[in-house]
Amino acid sequence: MSDNSGIKRTCQSCGAALRGDEGPYCSQCQIARDEEAMDEIQAAKEEEHPDLPETEKSRTGLVIKVMLLCACVVVIAFQLPRVITSIEGDQPIRKGTYETDALTDECIENLWKISRMLEEGKLPDDSLVCPESGEPYTVYQDANNPTVVCPNPKAHGLIQLRVSRMFPCPEVVE
Repeated sequence: MSDNSGIKRTCQSCGAALRGDEGPYCSQCQIARDEEAMDEIQAAKEEEHPDLPETEKSRTGLVIKVMLLCACVVVIAFQLPRVITSIEGDQPIRKGTYETDALTDECIENLWKISRMLEEGKLPDDSLVCPESGEPYTVYQDANNPTVVCPNPKAHGLIQLRVSRMFPCPEVVE
């Protein structure tokens, strides 16, 4: 192989022809040089602590591995509630302290379904209705942020029950 000047490039170690992307050594000689360097580093590490017996060196490595394992277990333990919550699925959101009946909870669950539809760019059809009133949810088109509201929130004892693309969590207004 020759470079831009037309001069044939060869490995500095074995004299083999070099490809364009190789440095001063062919790939086989570079691997051999890297292995030699790793052996030298390992020998230097062993020379740093010649007084430590081999069992104590391995014990030190074991202690480090156990400490890393413990750190991993702690991280997993702190993240476990998040993982469990994400697996369980969506739950009706509640703002404030109030009690709702089963039909209101079902209406909130329908709003969660509508929220997913809005995120997918779809609008609910008339088949999805408020369980309390039996009426379909009302859709207000507002530029790029459609809002879907419960047709009769007073039946739930609320002022408003809504969800929108911009605010995907069902919002309950008492």
